[in-house]
Amino acid sequence: MREHMYRAWDKERNVMVYPNQIYPKGQYQMLLHDIAANRKGLALQHFDTRSHYQYDGDVFAAPNWEDVDAYFMQYTGIKDTDNQNIYEGDILIVQSMLTEMTSPYRAEVVWDRYRFALRELRKGFFENTIPYSNVIADLSYFNLKIIGNVYENPELLEEQHV
Repeated sequence: MREHMYRAWDKERNVMVYPNQIYPKGQYQMLLHDIAANRKGLALQHFDTRSHYQYDGDVFAAPNWEDVDAYFMQYTGIKDTDNQNIYEGDILIVQSMLTEMTSPYRAEVVWDRYRFALRELRKGFFENTIPYSNVIADLSYFNLKIIGNVYENPELLEEQHV
């Protein structure tokens, strides 16, 4: 069974948020939320201030959580050649080991109806998506390396000229 993990892009602060990590200018938390909120039923919250409360002589500090407008990306269940988790929205270098004639190319990891797919970023192939299952069926035939993602590195989405 594949592990269900998500990361989120905080649209306001331009920060990629990974589960269970601490961030310098406040904290984030991802939680299940009303399914109507977004297609994955997740919410992202952030705090950078705390409210102080006094009760029975003791002072308590509680974070002031705010909902964050975010894009959510699901973990695909596989790792790249550097053992990094591959998420929806990642941009990869794909190298087929099936033939020496195939040169490495960039591809974006996308959700295609009911499965993950790779959208090639080569001129003339821009609209082509390769079912991810074709790639992950036997990873010994492909090298996948994360080189960025669509939010932090949008320049990588430009078509390659082959």
